[in-house]
Amino acid sequence: MRHIVFFVLIFSLLRMSFGQISGSLSDTLGPGTYHVSDTIYVDAGDSLRLMPATTFIFDGPYPFKIEGTLLAEGTETDSIIFTTDAGANPPLWRGLRFYNSSSSGSQLSYCLVENSNATGVDYDRYGGCV
Repeated sequence: MRHIVFFVLIFSLLRMSFGQISGSLSDTLGPGTYHVSDTIYVDAGDSLRLMPATTFIFDGPYPFKIEGTLLAEGTETDSIIFTTDAGANPPLWRGLRFYNSSSSGSQLSYCLVENSNATGVDYDRYGGCV
């Protein structure tokens, strides 16, 4: 019985919120919920793998800039979500931004991208969705 309780406790901890993130990201993240407190990005030459059941909640008008490789491969039952609380964050977040050919190896599957608004010039005007 103790083993079952221990397994349930560990599984619950894995699915909980991991706090705020910002800046350069690489390696592997998730599963869990991450609050984005400033621009996040994958640098050219770096790779970021998001595990199924990973959620990014953007707490302000920040983009996710990808100059390296983003592998966001959810499953039918555990999607990867990029969102914001549109009521608390009316300017919305600024979307996923894929830059140049260095991000061409990126893959997204079973992902939900919502409540973002791209504004600006050049690359900054792309990447929004509702």
